[in-house]
Amino acid sequence: MPVRWGWPWSQAPSYNVQTAVDADTGLIVHHDVTDEPTDRRQLYPMASATKQSLGLDAMTVVADKGFDNGEHASACERDGIVACVPSQRSVNNQGDGMLFDRTAQARCRHPADLPGGRPRCGLGHTVRAAG
Repeated sequence: MPVRWGWPWSQAPSYNVQTAVDADTGLIVHHDVTDEPTDRRQLYPMASATKQSLGLDAMTVVADKGFDNGEHASACERDGIVACVPSQRSVNNQGDGMLFDRTAQARCRHPADLPGGRPRCGLGHTVRAAG
């Protein structure tokens, strides 16, 4: 993160170290240090620099969901790089940890109202805790 001085923006700089590792040998084949606070804009720069340093025409990269960025995935594809990155999405990340059929949400009842204490929605499905 670029440094901004003066109140209220005073904050220490952050650094993000990126490494590209060969899957067969486990050796680091490329690295970079950036001031980007997240990985979201690092997929294409790292993949293309690695491809260039290895002298490859095409390659496959595997990265965690922090690198998910559609624009960068498209750039990789145009450059002959297959990017295997899971999408970054959260399900019910603000809820109480219960999963249920959202179409029946209004018909679900509290567990205390049910025999056995297991909540069921209006469609008869048992509501279960996430995870």
